[in-house]
Amino acid sequence: MKFSYQWLASLVDLHDLSPKQVAALLNQAGIEVEAVEPLVKATLITTGFVKSQEAIPGSDHLSKVIVDTGQHGIRTIVCGAPNIRQGQKVLVALPGAQLPGMTIQASTIKGVPSEGMVCALDELGVDKKFLTPAQVDGIEVLQESTPIGDDAILDHLGLTDTIITLKLLANRPDLWSLEGIAYEVSALSQRTLLRPQVHPENPLPKSDFNLEIKSDKTKQFSIRVLKGIHTITTPQWMKQRLIASGIRPLSFLVDIGNYMMLLTGQPLHMYDLKKLPKPSLTLVEDWQQPFVALDQQSYPLVSGDIAIVSDAQVMCLAGVMGAQSCAVDEATTDVAIEAAAFDATTIRKTAMRLNLLSDASIRFAKGIDLSQFDRVLKLTTQLIQSLTSVQEVFQTVTINRLNGDRSSIRYQPQQINRLLGTSYDGPTVKDALARFAIQVLEDGQDFIATPPAHRQDLTGVADLAEEVMRLKGFKDIQITPMPSPIQAGGLNELQEKVRLTKTFMTSQGLDAVLTYTLSEKPWLDAFQLFEKKPHLSLKNPLSEERQQVRNHLLGSLIQVVKYNQARQINEGKIFEVSQIAYPHGQSQELAFVLFGNLPLRDGLYPQPQSFYHGKGLLEGLLHLLKIEPTRYQWRVYDEQPEIMHPGRTASLWIQNQRIAVVGEISPVALETYDLGKGPMVLGQVDLQTLISFKTSGIKLVSIPRFPKVFRDLALIVPETIGYHQLVKTIKKAGKKLVDDVTLFDVYRGASLPEGQISLAIRIGLLDEQKTLQEEEINTTLAAIKSLLMTECNATLRS
Repeated sequence: MKFSYQWLASLVDLHDLSPKQVAALLNQAGIEVEAVEPLVKATLITTGFVKSQEAIPGSDHLSKVIVDTGQHGIRTIVCGAPNIRQGQKVLVALPGAQLPGMTIQASTIKGVPSEGMVCALDELGVDKKFLTPAQVDGIEVLQESTPIGDDAILDHLGLTDTIITLKLLANRPDLWSLEGIAYEVSALSQRTLLRPQVHPENPLPKSDFNLEIKSDKTKQFSIRVLKGIHTITTPQWMKQRLIASGIRPLSFLVDIGNYMMLLTGQPLHMYDLKKLPKPSLTLVEDWQQPFVALDQQSYPLVSGDIAIVSDAQVMCLAGVMGAQSCAVDEATTDVAIEAAAFDATTIRKTAMRLNLLSDASIRFAKGIDLSQFDRVLKLTTQLIQSLTSVQEVFQTVTINRLNGDRSSIRYQPQQINRLLGTSYDGPTVKDALARFAIQVLEDGQDFIATPPAHRQDLTGVADLAEEVMRLKGFKDIQITPMPSPIQAGGLNELQEKVRLTKTFMTSQGLDAVLTYTLSEKPWLDAFQLFEKKPHLSLKNPLSEERQQVRNHLLGSLIQVVKYNQARQINEGKIFEVSQIAYPHGQSQELAFVLFGNLPLRDGLYPQPQSFYHGKGLLEGLLHLLKIEPTRYQWRVYDEQPEIMHPGRTASLWIQNQRIAVVGEISPVALETYDLGKGPMVLGQVDLQTLISFKTSGIKLVSIPRFPKVFRDLALIVPETIGYHQLVKTIKKAGKKLVDDVTLFDVYRGASLPEGQISLAIRIGLLDEQKTLQEEEINTTLAAIKSLLMTECNATLRS
């Protein structure tokens, strides 16, 4: 929220308070001030009269102008503006003037001495968005009545103002109006509030305008008709106040509406009465046809949007934006001014869905003072009549379903003191609340506080306590240490394992990332390597990119990779450990992406990332978490070939539960999602389940005193038999004598039967109590061969 210091000074006596002092008052009262900046940043600016202007030979745009600057003398200035003409009154920056980004100095241009600069408003620091194309392209031409040599011209133009920017919280919608800010500053500084007053009106003729409400989302709807308005140019003082508040002046009636909205916080909408199909407006919420808004764009309406229609035509999307068909302009003479109280939630949803966050919709969405509509319409009428002539003003037509009663809060001073840690008596609390226009009545030992209509945030005793503290400050709070028993801190087992996982991943050279919890649906659907799970969606998302609560991490990591690749970072290793959520709960997940090459020896010998890098990374984690290789097994993964490479992806299973999927992304997916030429390895781990497995502590064993015996077996087995199954069978047959099993050769060839594979396995046999004898070794090998043949359909290769 931006506001003008000079405008505020017209509502509160600030004669001895600087803008920075006002900002300090607001900051101390809990209202964050983001910036205090001058409207323009220029010094040594005066006015001049262009006595002559002639083109400079050899230049296609420069002119030599002779300018009379009054007490500053007759000056020769080189000017490049296309609209410079003899007889104009202009702004002149004298030598030594400080302008945004430059200092004006006397110089010679094209052989012509230049003693200053003829200025445009944007060169003084006025934002171009507030200027007309003519003002942006050329110098500012002043009115003929402007005196020559006026060193206070910036002040006379309203450009010496200071802009104060507030960062408002959601609980203070009253501060979205200048009157609300004036209430605050008046209370904090104990200055008189100069709120605009409504003058008594003469009896007005009854209007024949008809209103109807067919929605329970609108509690009040009012129209006041003015006819025969003599349209004028918006006064300069009003333009400057609008610009200071961040709003671009457009036309007289539009500027009046914006001005009153900024002043009171009540959005107004103005209809050109002659453009309405008939003098009638109806509010409906079941209109499902598109309408063309003021920005000349067509927007679809859905059931639930509040539309204002006339003769079956949409004239306005309530609280958001009006229709182009009935917009006021410079030719408008008859106007219907609307002030209404629309449902805040509905306005917010509609504005977010259509991405139409106007100044009006922001105020409606946050909440407005529902009681002030009649006052605002009368003030608007007064303002128009004070600036131009109006032939006819009609009575306000209103449908009002509002309950005018204001809720009160019963409290006792000790409640306030208990919350604040103070010792204020009843009168002190009462006086503090009265400064914020809160009426307080005594009822025995209790006090009854009635907040003003514009303070919708005051609903309980805690709110009253906050008001007292904002006014009194923190100096009266008694500092007493909070009783806190000493407890030994620490992590539980699950927290320790999560931290261990993160430490391990970073120790392996992966960079930890932290991504948004909210994501887009396409990324969630495409990169879910586990079974598809439903995801949670926000009803009122801030944007389409942040609509779904992610149920896995890989989609977010892929976006990080794309971000890096777009900046020529084509190789890296990243991971994330975070919570993911489902409709039925949440869990911890680990995901990692290895992309590009491993830059071995400073890139002299690059090695592509592969499935085995991801597999080895995960097996290293399992070892760290004390998950023995006998407890897990790798299986072929073929559930999503369009994303993962079908021959280079595997899933990890523990106790018949799939814990992880690791593999290379397919070339098709690399091209589809514009992820470079690869390679790229993805890993998704159900960390919540993995760290929940029970594990035993590390067992220390002595170095064997007796030698280990090795025997090799060459087996022919069906390709459907997994290596883990062979190991399990060998250990089952050899019992305690089998110390380790190692695969050292794999052969596929024409000499083997179809569907068969040859595996060479080395078995290590060890008895920790004695040296193995040949007979015992042969007996064990025979048992192993026999069980391999029966359980694994294996045959010995000769």
